[in-house]
Amino acid sequence: MPDSPVQIPSIPLGKIIFFLVLLCVIVTGYGYALIEEIEILSRTGEQPVALKVRSVIPPFLFMMPAFFVLIFGLWQRLLGRFSNHRQQQGIMVIICCFPLFILAWWLYYWQLNNWLEDKGYTSCAWYTGATLGAPTIWLKASGYCIEEGYPVRTELLDWLETQRQQGVTPTVEEFKLHQEKIFTQYQRKYSL
Repeated sequence: MPDSPVQIPSIPLGKIIFFLVLLCVIVTGYGYALIEEIEILSRTGEQPVALKVRSVIPPFLFMMPAFFVLIFGLWQRLLGRFSNHRQQQGIMVIICCFPLFILAWWLYYWQLNNWLEDKGYTSCAWYTGATLGAPTIWLKASGYCIEEGYPVRTELLDWLETQRQQGVTPTVEEFKLHQEKIFTQYQRKYSL
């Protein structure tokens, strides 16, 4: 039996175009984030002091078919070729993508942690953000993870990245001195 079009309530053309553009921007942004994440992980050969690793980015690749299904569905709706059968297929693809993503994320997180620990890195909970998508901060030596550095962790990580770009690897003592300097400025600024 041929797939017949389904009568569905009309959606304004502006909304369809808006969501098409939004989904395309999300997919493009993800592509850039994935490239950046691969670049960060490839730096382990240089042995930098700090790595900002977002373990959610590579496994999110398993959610891309769901985004493509949504884009395709909106495109079909825009062209007036929307059908009930295609909608059901699309929903099944979207439903299947999510558990695959969760499983891949768990496996990738576990493997990544083991790999970074084998490379000599330790995770620093004080510098890692509290949100789900925040990068985990991995440091070359546990001495770089200083609890008092939490309020100025962004400045410290930026300083470490600047040092890496200049080809300098600061010692733990240099790092602690810089952390104390930034922390003192922070306390003066906010009168703590």
